[in-house]
Amino acid sequence: MDVGLPSSHTETIYSSSLIFSSIALPTTHRKLDHSEYEDLDQFRADLELVFTNAMKFNPPGTAWHQEAKRLLNYLPRLLEPERFQRATPQKKKRKRSAAFSSKKKKKTTK
Repeated sequence: MDVGLPSSHTETIYSSSLIFSSIALPTTHRKLDHSEYEDLDQFRADLELVFTNAMKFNPPGTAWHQEAKRLLNYLPRLLEPERFQRATPQKKKRKRSAAFSSKKKKKTTK
């Protein structure tokens, strides 16, 4: 997802006067893949930084600024600890039906 952060050397020079600490969504994705976040707060902080930087770099009224602001405002609801825990997949033990069990027994008894 592109949130309007600098993509060229010229834009990087310009943005360095606006943005002191930078991070991009691909970096957060890599950190997730490599389990580099110790907790949800670290992940939240990185996402907040991505979106606030996009808002600093892109003037108000631009689609990039508006989308970054919308995502930043949505983060608290998206990353509520309770919601995050509910979204974690849980392995469920599957019960075999009686029909399946009896068919298997029949095959093994022949």
